[in-house]
Amino acid sequence: MTDNTARPLVPHRMYEGTPNDGVRGIEIGGWVIERRKQPISDSETIDRYEQKLGFPVPEMIFGSNYLCVRHPASGLELKWGAWDALAQVQKDLPADQWLKVAYAREWTTYSAHKLHHAQTPVKKYDWTYSTTYPGTLTVPSSAQFEPSLKGIDYEKLKVPEPILFFDDIVLYEDELADNGAALLNIKVRVMPSGFFVLQRFFLRVDGVLCRIFDTRVYHEFAQPELVRERFTNERPYNEIVQQLPAAGKGDDQASKSLLADPAWVANVLSTLPTCQTPTSTLPHQQQFTPGATVDRLSLVHVSHQSA
Repeated sequence: MTDNTARPLVPHRMYEGTPNDGVRGIEIGGWVIERRKQPISDSETIDRYEQKLGFPVPEMIFGSNYLCVRHPASGLELKWGAWDALAQVQKDLPADQWLKVAYAREWTTYSAHKLHHAQTPVKKYDWTYSTTYPGTLTVPSSAQFEPSLKGIDYEKLKVPEPILFFDDIVLYEDELADNGAALLNIKVRVMPSGFFVLQRFFLRVDGVLCRIFDTRVYHEFAQPELVRERFTNERPYNEIVQQLPAAGKGDDQASKSLLADPAWVANVLSTLPTCQTPTSTLPHQQQFTPGATVDRLSLVHVSHQSA
């Protein structure tokens, strides 16, 4: 039987920056959880990072947005941002690893024009902006996430609790020249018992495939550890379409709305049998093999090594 007894609110402090800096956060249980939300990056910033990355950035890039989870006592910090995520997009790909879609030739021309500096060569990059980026970890020691057989306790997350802090931060988004959609966003939820972070990369390439890369991080304040799960799943587009309501099967507006909804696609992928091999001709330097990994980071280990 679920214990519905109201939890006492743990001491916490909400804070906000100035209206212009877009910072908002909460201090709770020895942690500082902070987000920043800003407008789309300006052209000067985009130019600088395109030069650094070597390929055109997504149409909507929120380079100043971030989510940061800090544990001041140990010096641990876990941060998610657009530029670090894009740095893990694959590039310098052989011709046979280019994504094959009906408008691939048009896309190549389109993406070349996205670079503002004509003298900059456009490298063969994964124009779907797929990234398995799990966040940027900073610790004052050699402590790292270690493999674990025990994952996040989702039953515990289902227990009703007050939501002390919630946000949804978009890092980048692109419509892939009308071939589909790519979206990287991150959600955070803070409760009296702990916090939960979900970063999701969602990809839909019309007529080809749908893909989800999830990174989930959970911490229960009563436990001296972070639990992280990473999920990779992709299936052919037509398999996802077959899960739509019978009417339309992808052609009506309701079906199109579902196909554009990362949560709906992720739920469908979770109900289909896990495919053990990549299902697409998407570019790969490393195979995006569907599956899941679980690891943990001990705060005790971090604190002892940093002492």
